[in-house]
Amino acid sequence: MAAFVALSGCGPAAGRGAPGTISVVAAEDEYGSMAAAIGGKDVHVVSLLSNPNTDPHEFEASASTAEQVATARLVIKNGIGYDSWMDKLLSASPQSGRLVFSVGEYLGKTAGDNPHIWYDPAGWTKEATVIADDLSRLAPRDKSYFARRKAAWLRALRPVYREVARVRSLTNGSRVIATEPVYGYMLAALGTTSVDSGFQKAIMDGTDPSPQSVSAFQTALRHDTVRMLFYNSQVVDPTTTQMRTLAGQSGIPVVGVTETQPLNRSFVAWQLSQLQAVQREWK
Repeated sequence: MAAFVALSGCGPAAGRGAPGTISVVAAEDEYGSMAAAIGGKDVHVVSLLSNPNTDPHEFEASASTAEQVATARLVIKNGIGYDSWMDKLLSASPQSGRLVFSVGEYLGKTAGDNPHIWYDPAGWTKEATVIADDLSRLAPRDKSYFARRKAAWLRALRPVYREVARVRSLTNGSRVIATEPVYGYMLAALGTTSVDSGFQKAIMDGTDPSPQSVSAFQTALRHDTVRMLFYNSQVVDPTTTQMRTLAGQSGIPVVGVTETQPLNRSFVAWQLSQLQAVQREWK
């Protein structure tokens, strides 16, 4: 797995890569990590959202990012409205032969669905297959190389799948609550039911939850009807802070998750660390 740690740091400041390499631009670092792992020496990957301090919903493209998208041969985006700024960049620089992989649409999601689909373990193999196939279309002679790299990437993910199974043995059938739907797909994979989607969506959209939603959230925490609280540790505001405090007072475990992949941490290490936190804090 160490090889993938080295491959995953792909920030927007990187250069164009060696002649002959495939220029890949990923809207989010989660997909950039996968593309770098599968493409190896044959790709130069730029991840536009690689800084965890950047709010994905408020990202503004610069002239340099527009140029990177314009010259990319493969563009990977989350889609379903999460990174609509990428659609504008693509429209502004139409290129014959450029491949665009919109992950959300490929997985059958639509605008309005939970957009944090990189947390869905069921999608990882499908995403890796599309990326390997797209790279093979761009560099047919290296198809077997990409296939080997994809297989290695999927082997690197095995510890995450095993950890999902271990945690699910604890959490399956339980009710949990979250301040945002960031971890929603993983919570479903763990067999839990995440309650109060209205509160979560309001916080995600940057609006105030309704008084009824706030009251329902507080009631769930005060009356111990949920087993754990999940919060987006990258978004701190008085409302979410209040809920975390209330959970602590009620003896409900709290686990922080992040919307974006942390700097200098591989995708695998990131996923494992959060799953292990759930296992450690579960009561």
